[in-house]
Amino acid sequence: MSSFRNDKPPIVGAALAFGLITLAGVMAAYSAVEDFASARASGSWMQVEGVVLSPSKPDELRYAYFVDGKSYQGSRLAFTTRGYIGSPPDRSPGARVRVFVNPADARGSVLVHGGSGRRFAAWLLLSGVGVFVGLAGLTRAMMALDFPEFDFRLRAGESTQDGGAKPADHL
Repeated sequence: MSSFRNDKPPIVGAALAFGLITLAGVMAAYSAVEDFASARASGSWMQVEGVVLSPSKPDELRYAYFVDGKSYQGSRLAFTTRGYIGSPPDRSPGARVRVFVNPADARGSVLVHGGSGRRFAAWLLLSGVGVFVGLAGLTRAMMALDFPEFDFRLRAGESTQDGGAKPADHL
């Protein structure tokens, strides 16, 4: 008598892999929506003057700004859904920059406000493809686990009028 563990490990592994693909697609879609909502709102955020700080790592951006007499630091140049930035602000240490600050939480800031609807749509489309592929693969793997007596593979020249499920020859 064979155990489930020895009988179906590739199917269980496939189910886990497709489940992770689905989860990654959902998380990417959520991230895109959250980023785009903040990017669009940032156009109406308050503007304060900030100063670029010395980077602690190459290609790092750090800046400081004050809101209501309290000092804050930020590192976001633009939102992911922003797309083309144009002429980025001066990143040399000591340079004065305009900082857009979230009025609900002064810790949230960005140097280049706004978001691109096209970039958001592309990100959402790719996330949707990930969810679709993940769910399709997960469904197929679950069917193979639930109906082990059927062979779901199509053979050359066979019809799918009966749903494509054929009794497995090897069982």
